[in-house]
Amino acid sequence: MQAERLIEEEWKLERARMTVIAQRPELIDWYARRGYRDTGETAPFPYGDARFGAPKRDDLYFIILEKALAV
Repeated sequence: MQAERLIEEEWKLERARMTVIAQRPELIDWYARRGYRDTGETAPFPYGDARFGAPKRDDLYFIILEKALAV
């Protein structure tokens, strides 16, 4: 992925981290197949922030995924 190349080559970081909505297991599985692992950390969903649209449910939260890069 282009973002991983930037993180690795330009920023010289050893890990890529991202947040994914926990209620999207198919998306979490997609990232897992690309080397991302669940860190066990979570973050709240930003209800009321228009940048994230109008959620249709009230139980959303993010999980934190991480992938080691070959720096």
